Amino acid sequence: MHSIQDLPERRRAQRFQAALRVELTEGTAVTRNLSTSGVFFEATRTFAVGESICFIIELEHIDPGHTWRLQCCGRVVRIEPYSHSVGVAVGITGYRLEAWTKGEEWQGRRKEAHAPLR
Repeated sequence: MHSIQDLPERRRAQRFQAALRVELTEGTAVTRNLSTSGVFFEATRTFAVGESICFIIELEHIDPGHTWRLQCCGRVVRIEPYSHSVGVAVGITGYRLEAWTKGEEWQGRRKEAHAPLR
């Protein structure tokens, strides 16, 4: 019999523990970890495995003069129900990173964009 520690790592990319605000179409969530290929967050809204999802992760503390927003789209690959929330694992299929000067309106005022959202 094998323990979890004996199983080979199947993840494609290194994960980083981080508690970052996530803007969803309906509500907000908080990340638990993220990588270049996916993100795991806790939300109060339910999701279904296979569901397509788009969201924004706010990266406020990277640059003192700007707020960075990582706009992502992906597919829900795993759900972990908890007592008052749900854990959601999303495989990222596209993203766009944008920098905004502090105090600017978000809508239609993109300053920089990298890697077009697909």
